Amino acid sequence: MQQKLVDILSQTLNVSPELITLASDSTNIESWDSLAHMNLIFAIEDSFDIRFTDEQLTNSMSVKQLLEIIS
Repeated sequence: MQQKLVDILSQTLNVSPELITLASDSTNIESWDSLAHMNLIFAIEDSFDIRFTDEQLTNSMSVKQLLEIIS
């Protein structure tokens, strides 16, 4: 699951997978802006067949938070 998320992040944010860690978030990945975030959410929802709630959308600005939501 974590590797699949890293792959989605890497493709959506145009960042090397090696640079994505649990500590990665919207403050330390320059390309993770609001538009990229929505594209990321759509890609995660499609790949994992889930839907984010409004609360989850506001609490999903880091890799760690995204993993918690997915699991």
